[in-house]
Amino acid sequence: PSCMAASAPPWKVFSALLISGALGVWAYRRAVCENKLYYQKTNSKTRSVVDNCNSLHSKFWPFPIITGPYLQTIVPSFIRKDIDIPYERELFTLSDGGTVALDWWTKGELEENSREQSHLIVLVCPGLTGTSKTKYIIQSVQNFMDNLWKKYPSSTKVSLVVFNYRGNAGAPLTVPRSYNGADTEDLREIVDHLCNSFPNSQLFSIGYSLGSNILTKYIGEEGSQCKIKAAVSISNPFNFNKSTSFWNGWKFRYLLGNHLTRFLKHNLLPHIDYFQKADFPVNTEHILQCQTVQEFDERFTIILGGWKTIEEYYDCASSDQFLQFIRVPVLFINAEDDPLSPADVAPIHEFESNPNLLLVHTPLGGHIGWCQLHDPRGAAFYDKLATDFFGYFLREPQES
Repeated sequence: PSCMAASAPPWKVFSALLISGALGVWAYRRAVCENKLYYQKTNSKTRSVVDNCNSLHSKFWPFPIITGPYLQTIVPSFIRKDIDIPYERELFTLSDGGTVALDWWTKGELEENSREQSHLIVLVCPGLTGTSKTKYIIQSVQNFMDNLWKKYPSSTKVSLVVFNYRGNAGAPLTVPRSYNGADTEDLREIVDHLCNSFPNSQLFSIGYSLGSNILTKYIGEEGSQCKIKAAVSISNPFNFNKSTSFWNGWKFRYLLGNHLTRFLKHNLLPHIDYFQKADFPVNTEHILQCQTVQEFDERFTIILGGWKTIEEYYDCASSDQFLQFIRVPVLFINAEDDPLSPADVAPIHEFESNPNLLLVHTPLGGHIGWCQLHDPRGAAFYDKLATDFFGYFLREPQES
């Protein structure tokens, strides 16, 4: 007689599928994140922000399958929509002769006497490898314009301005000087330029990763004289010496570190002769051999910046030491599983002692990730929080 395996009864198949589905739902529900908020709870103004920005209390529903920190960091850069933003470029000359590219998107035509108009400006500071064309930047720019323009028509003109750093996004390198995490002078000149050009404007700013560190450091340096009305920081590294201690191991090196280092080398090589002719002892072969961001900083960044060691540079660049001096409202959004700046790096005590600071921690989200279940190719989780935060400070005084 032939031996045939008996097929499982339908009810057993159904039961197995039901149990598997239930376990999958249970596992996913565990990945849904409730925000952890850190702020000075005794301050009435800070409590008002927290109470009136509903999105601060929302949950982050990560897109299934990519709930891990590296997947949340990497996958969104591939699947986010590639939106065509109608930028207009301004090449701005800095006081030392350097050039940066400001990419503008304005809704509402500026009148000839535009200095007198009510004008809302959001200055966008990208991360280490970011430009106005990077997907997380254009996604946020689109989100801001869609929401701020519709919800707050009292601002007759709305402009999103992306600050492309020296030598980035096709801008010419006109002096032998590059950007780094410690230098806030270029940002300071850009802020002054915007405020002088549009004295009746309300200036807000948002920074990502390295850009958030530069923005935070600048706001702290300016103290009560800061011309930015409110700001948002996304995936801030806070302390580079502490953060870079997590940048070890094969997973970080091959999934993130190599990409960052390749960009830095690719961006530098067209200009390396320029720096060498300016008598900077930069060795092309040594640059090409860099395998990590730390090696690149050691062989290029500290040479141009005049630091003796990368530890000295990282100490100088770290924005956590400037948090205590901030005197304008700043919202910080970080993920606890951020592979570049994990939860242990965040100086919680600074947020609980300074009424101008508010930190949102999500257990998951990665680095500039936060890819959402309901719209994985659309706006990130932090975009809604940032828009609501800015919106709070755009309302009429009696509503605030």
